[in-house]
Amino acid sequence: MKILVTNHHLQTYTGTETSTLTLCKYLSRFRHSVTVYSKFFSDEIFNQFLNLNVRPIKTLEEVSGENFDIGHIHHNICAYEVRNKYPKLPLIMWVHGVIPFLCQPPLIDLNISCFLVNNIEGKNYIAKFGINKKKIIIFKNIVDKEIFNPTSIINTKPQKALILSNKIGPKKENMIKSALDRLNIKYTFVGARFKPVPNFQLSSYINQSDVVFTVALGAMESMFCGRIPILFDDNYSDFNDGIVTTKNFKYLKDYNFSGRATKQIFTPKTLKGEIKKYRQEDGEKLKFMALKLYDANIQIKKLISIYEKTINGFHPVMISLPKQKIIDTILQSVDITLQYSKSNNYIHNQEIFSHYEKTVDELNQLKNSKFFKLWPLYNKLINLIIHER
Repeated sequence: MKILVTNHHLQTYTGTETSTLTLCKYLSRFRHSVTVYSKFFSDEIFNQFLNLNVRPIKTLEEVSGENFDIGHIHHNICAYEVRNKYPKLPLIMWVHGVIPFLCQPPLIDLNISCFLVNNIEGKNYIAKFGINKKKIIIFKNIVDKEIFNPTSIINTKPQKALILSNKIGPKKENMIKSALDRLNIKYTFVGARFKPVPNFQLSSYINQSDVVFTVALGAMESMFCGRIPILFDDNYSDFNDGIVTTKNFKYLKDYNFSGRATKQIFTPKTLKGEIKKYRQEDGEKLKFMALKLYDANIQIKKLISIYEKTINGFHPVMISLPKQKIIDTILQSVDITLQYSKSNNYIHNQEIFSHYEKTVDELNQLKNSKFFKLWPLYNKLINLIIHER
């Protein structure tokens, strides 16, 4: 199949970016021709797609005149763009979250054949937008077990913790530190505010820990590594669920390990008590429970079956003139906003750090060069000449 995948932004290693990388990797591995579209790529992720034998594009004009068998859409703005460009293309939309605006279904009916959601919470959320329940399919997250797998067994008692978050604020950060300090557990923070880590390097950090403070996809990746997640992060609410065990796994998975299932509010004292629920044997058990549900190799086969069913049952519907005007207005608003932005590519922390390192290296090379060492002498000679005149 020729598959067009979209994601509004592909710049950092957060949920949808990571899922898009994994999705395209395995679709390509199953010998499908994959093109991934986003207006916002970082150079690093753009090159990762090339290495995966996936074609990245920054405008749909790059594939003008090409036909695809199906469009796999992440984010509503991309849905408008693709439907406007390909009025007769079968589309599915994968809704990754229940809160972010971009994950909401399009305002108007774009003849999207089905909506994929990660769990029951997502299914109930999508239904509120008037989507026919027959079009809503639960399709669980995908995790790359080639990247996320255990390299050691966790300790009998937790000795090291990883805080894996792109959103956590100072309040919860300090609460975690307080609880871990009281238990003499060493800790490392990674993520947007601390140290951005590429997805393919993340497992090495996870494998150095016993417990991982995170939510959603981070929790699944941690379990793949045989580590025990503690669902505690900034997750668009005041609630968190605490430690994942073999007893609460089934319930928490229905909420995608979002931390919003049990509606608990923790204090440093109760968070300390939650950490004490740690059981070494749960690490291995949770790994096998997670593998059964989220292994990308298995999940992509299910997805391909959904693609085939969607293509066979698709019936093109002409977009009415009033709907087309709405689509045109939305897309023009996006284009005009982009024209007034200083840069179409947001430079995230990791790129800034990379540029900084490169600049320091170049300055050091210059400093060590013969010309740099001769520069003070040159200036002295120039001054002497000027004064002699």
